[in-house]
Amino acid sequence: MGPKFENNDYTGLEIQPSGRLLWTPHERHSVWAAVSRAVRTPSRAEVESRIVNSILRPGAPPGFLPFPAVVTVVGNQDFQSEVLMAYELGYRVQAHERLSLDLAAFYNDYDRLRSTEPAAPDTSNLPAYLQLPYVFSNQLKGQTYGAELAANFSGRRMVAACAAPTLTCKCNYSGSREVWTCSPRPPKETAITRSRCAR
Repeated sequence: MGPKFENNDYTGLEIQPSGRLLWTPHERHSVWAAVSRAVRTPSRAEVESRIVNSILRPGAPPGFLPFPAVVTVVGNQDFQSEVLMAYELGYRVQAHERLSLDLAAFYNDYDRLRSTEPAAPDTSNLPAYLQLPYVFSNQLKGQTYGAELAANFSGRRMVAACAAPTLTCKCNYSGSREVWTCSPRPPKETAITRSRCAR
């Protein structure tokens, strides 16, 4: 277990603790679990910027305004750090002196993700143009979860080989809107060899 401390000019002190547990009920079996918290601190652009996103000519959709409109994205002094809570659980069995199997599952909970929210129109420059600002905010959330099964083999000619298929699902939502997608990935195969065979 160990905490990590970071201090920045925008959100102050950020604490990112993590903890891991390992249980070995048998010399060939082990179970491990981990919980950690991580943050992504605001960038200068998310706090102090003013970005011109697009310019709408008079009569253009969607507003069909009689004058030009400038769409801008504006920084937010109250923008907060994005937060991740990560949970992991794993099991390893040494099936043979040269073969081990690993099963790992994970769940990630994301909070205060960056979003852009519409603000009140700025009419101070009319009739030259209307400013339509959007402000960086923290209105999005999301989750991902998945599992990985890996087999590790060490032989006489091939010192180490590994194949690990992974299934990952993620959800992004704002308010009551949820979108889930799952994407299995094919096994990743790696091999490490030595100039001399393992004994």
